[in-house]
Amino acid sequence: NYIKIFGFNNARFDNLLIYKYLYYKDNNTDYIFSGSTIKYIKHHNLEFYDIAQIYNGVKLRKICEDLGFKEQKGIYPYTFVNKYNIKIGYNIQF
Repeated sequence: NYIKIFGFNNARFDNLLIYKYLYYKDNNTDYIFSGSTIKYIKHHNLEFYDIAQIYNGVKLRKICEDLGFKEQKGIYPYTFVNKYNIKIGYNIQF
């Protein structure tokens, strides 16, 4: 069974980080590059997609509304993370 993971606008930064760690673990990781973005990643049974490519030009808030999601896009609390509560140096394991 495949596990499909959908992000929104994740083709640049997020997918590049994901791909970097997956490729480091197994260089047979499949991907679709377009310019400086990764539109798709496949690693064993995991598939990563950027749905912003499917819903070109539509805002995430509108997509959530159209799909009938109860949970809606909020405003990121930028004051939540600060130099006193951030933990730097996580060791990501897959």
